[in-house]
Amino acid sequence: MSRPTDGAVTADGTAAEARLWLRPASPRHAALLTVDVEDWYHVNYQSWHAPAGSPGPVRVDVNTRRILELCAARGIRGTFFVLGCVARAHPDLIRAIAGAGHEVGCHSLEHDLVYREKSPADFRRRVSEARALLEDAGGQPVLGFRAPSWSITRKSLWALDELLAAGFRYDASLFPFENYMYGLREAPASPGWITTPGGGEIFEVPAPAVRIGPLRIPHGGGFYLRILPYWAERLAIGHHRRRAEPTMLYVHPREVDDLEIPMPLALGERLIQNARVRAGRAKLRKLLAEVTWSPIREVYGAEIGA
Repeated sequence: MSRPTDGAVTADGTAAEARLWLRPASPRHAALLTVDVEDWYHVNYQSWHAPAGSPGPVRVDVNTRRILELCAARGIRGTFFVLGCVARAHPDLIRAIAGAGHEVGCHSLEHDLVYREKSPADFRRRVSEARALLEDAGGQPVLGFRAPSWSITRKSLWALDELLAAGFRYDASLFPFENYMYGLREAPASPGWITTPGGGEIFEVPAPAVRIGPLRIPHGGGFYLRILPYWAERLAIGHHRRRAEPTMLYVHPREVDDLEIPMPLALGERLIQNARVRAGRAKLRKLLAEVTWSPIREVYGAEIGA
């Protein structure tokens, strides 16, 4: 039942004859709600240069609480992948997330690209620090990790071994579609165990994408949710359901904010950041209202030992 895929690198960045192997999870119908808890300026665009000092108004607390209110109104729960720096600055927010019955996951310490880390050891130190901050504030074990900007790619697969060494049970960082910033075309398109470059196994919950032959069409969050029509998102959810695999929604607090903060970006990246923001906000609210969403820990508890 396992299948090989291409590509990996060693920790020092040289090419390696290594493969990702997938042992699929058992089929199930589920809808996974995930929230990347970060502020509006936590982006990794090539043209973005954060100003020295405070970049502007802090919005992560108020906007994350808006998402908590939307979830409470509809009786749904999800997995909140929180930056360690947010936990340090807003421990009450982490307590509110955990207190409402949501899963707290780790989104790294700062919003830095994994493939630009100084070393694997430095990456492990930073995610371990972030995990400790989140566990102290939330009072629950932190089992899962999602990389900033989906930045576990072909050249940073070594990070999967570092996550295992740091005590994480699952990863949710692989994006089965490639663009200039992130993605890994050979990533699994549904949850299951993958073999790390070091020979370990970690449970992977990849980003949502519809499979049509060799094609992968992303959906379920960010630019893709904003740009695709609502009917396409509902078709994608039906596609996953017919395959007895989960669908996923991934949300950022800035996407529920009615305050628009201009960012000095190059034209292409400004389009990615700002295209159809209001339409995306409306689609997000409809999806939260119409689908029963659950946290990863609840759906895959047996696999990750929750």
